Amino acid sequence: MQQLNLFQESTPVLPVSYYPDFLTLEQANELYQHCLQLEWQQNQIRMLGKS
Repeated sequence: MQQLNLFQESTPVLPVSYYPDFLTLEQANELYQHCLQLEWQQNQIRMLGKS
């Protein structure tokens, strides 16, 4: 007995382009260090009395 397939087998085409070496290693490291120093926060929201 073969299992039914509910979805198409084809791979979706995403609107994404890959550019190798877009940043130099030095630029990438500098950006990474900058992101590590950002003060991230994640606030809780309440909706219908629930968090």
